[in-house]
Amino acid sequence: MQPDFVAQKSHLKELIVSRGHICDFYPKYHCELNFIEQDWGAAKLHYHNSPKTSDIDQMEKNVIVCLDDVPNLLIQRYANRSTRFINAYA
Repeated sequence: MQPDFVAQKSHLKELIVSRGHICDFYPKYHCELNFIEQDWGAAKLHYHNSPKTSDIDQMEKNVIVCLDDVPNLLIQRYANRSTRFINAYA
């Protein structure tokens, strides 16, 4: 392979980085190895335990609150745990 093509970032990655964000693509593993699944699971548990409502606007507010209530430390732990799983499978 030619080195200039190997070093070339994808268009998507260049666009994301040009906007000041970090772009980190994970290898193709089972979705359960992605830490965001654990984050969403914690938020879903919190939502399940929140007061029930039939008002769609209140439901949307509850979802946002539940997503925001997952502590950053817990999200970091999920990321570290997923990294250990990925390293074990690599």
